[in-house]
Amino acid sequence: MISGATAGLLGYSTRAEVAADMDAHENTNAALVADLLDVDLTAFDPQSDLHRYAVARGGSVFRAQCSQCHGSGAAGAIGYPNLLDNDWLWGGDLENIAFSVRHGIRNETDGDARWSEMPAFKDILEPSEINVLADYLLSLSSSGDASEGATLFADNCASCHGDKGPGIANWGPPTWQMRFGCMAAIVTA
Repeated sequence: MISGATAGLLGYSTRAEVAADMDAHENTNAALVADLLDVDLTAFDPQSDLHRYAVARGGSVFRAQCSQCHGSGAAGAIGYPNLLDNDWLWGGDLENIAFSVRHGIRNETDGDARWSEMPAFKDILEPSEINVLADYLLSLSSSGDASEGATLFADNCASCHGDKGPGIANWGPPTWQMRFGCMAAIVTA
């Protein structure tokens, strides 16, 4: 019975070669990794070798761990935030971004994780109300007139999303997420 990969000619193994390359990379960069653990992110010199290494390694981590939701270019997708704009629910400064990455969003194993949940409104609003509310949400980012939905928004949504839909930390996402997330949640009536 076969219980593993067959040995190559004269015992050569591409797996062993890759493992050796990975070990060599880790050994070469061990000092930079150690420095990264101690660096003050706010005083990081962008011209330093450490900064260049951090950006390159961070890019690899992003592609492996984050791009599935935020997109390969970080522009997000329906239900997943765009990381390229200045519309940050919990703040776009270095400290808040690091906190979100460190603790996560809706991470049930970390008590410091940030939470953002929205109920479905199909049992709360009438179908006609859902339609005018959806029109209003679209109007927040366009020049359309949906004044009929403004009252519904004020009564049902503004407490979490703010008066004009910018979002409120730990409650509701900003307008760009509302256009898609809310409509998906409320239009299922």
